Amino acid sequence: METISDPLGTKLLIFVLSVIAGSVDVIGFLGLGTLFIAHVTGNLVILAARSAAGEHASAAHLLSVPVFIIALVAARLLAPDSIGPGLSL
Repeated sequence: METISDPLGTKLLIFVLSVIAGSVDVIGFLGLGTLFIAHVTGNLVILAARSAAGEHASAAHLLSVPVFIIALVAARLLAPDSIGPGLSL
């Protein structure tokens, strides 16, 4: 197993990836009418809030959770051949 010997580089990479993920989520949220595209948690919160308020959820919000689950299953089915020795999901 390889170790990372550059903690500053690792922290910078984590920061940059976090900014990218957050930016994608904000841009999608604003551009797609309150639909989170990077994190399913936001969509679950919106679904729960609308349900609690007695409002109807949009089709995009309703489909976001099952599509996320289908993508997870597909990734898991495709991943076993691409995992290196000593690594597991």
